[in-house]
Amino acid sequence: RAAAPAPEAEAAALRARQLAAAFGVDDPSSRPSMFAGSAALEYSEAALRTARASPALVRQIEASMDGFLQGGSARMQFPPMPRHQRQVVHEAARKYGVVTGSYGDEPNRRVDVFRTPHQAWPPYRLSDAVKGVVPGAGGVVGAGQPDAAAGAGGSEAPQAFRLRFVDVSQPDAVSGVLRPHADDCALQWTEFEAGDRRRPTAGVATFESRAAFQQVRDRVGGGLRGAFRVLVD
Repeated sequence: RAAAPAPEAEAAALRARQLAAAFGVDDPSSRPSMFAGSAALEYSEAALRTARASPALVRQIEASMDGFLQGGSARMQFPPMPRHQRQVVHEAARKYGVVTGSYGDEPNRRVDVFRTPHQAWPPYRLSDAVKGVVPGAGGVVGAGQPDAAAGAGGSEAPQAFRLRFVDVSQPDAVSGVLRPHADDCALQWTEFEAGDRRRPTAGVATFESRAAFQQVRDRVGGGLRGAFRVLVD
């Protein structure tokens, strides 16, 4: 006798059916979310091209990153890979807050990642961001551009709910409060200390659902002392 599905699995399946009915598609996960575009802006064009061409590779890299954060090792080695694939590892690693280094000579050059005090699961991943790229169009859905599918029917874009994080001194703390809502939220850093994109000082979190927005807003209030302040758009 087959085991009954877990409540989490049932909820996910129900949400998928609701999205399918709302958008008129068989596989709602294949449709770019309203946040995929802003997420795509955080990755290079080269990384996005590789992710589109090799989605299985990206999923494997992200799974390895997840395992690294969950484990206790101080260092993890990726196997040797071509330069364009190593770039994906470097960019993905930055979103996880870990440090990378390249070792060896071609064609055996590899990337190692190292644990840091600032590591955290990202609020979105490259595998999510690539859904916001319109192949061949050089643009992204949801990044200040209308969604062609929605525009064709003349319907309005879904309402977005936003929180602005300012005076950020601990970016990993921002990622931490958003992580439980990664499926409904995208974070885009908008300001950086001395222009250094590794040191964000302000950003905007956009939520697809009012419920997720309200939960985060209730949790953080006006901010976390010494880490960030929160403003509501």
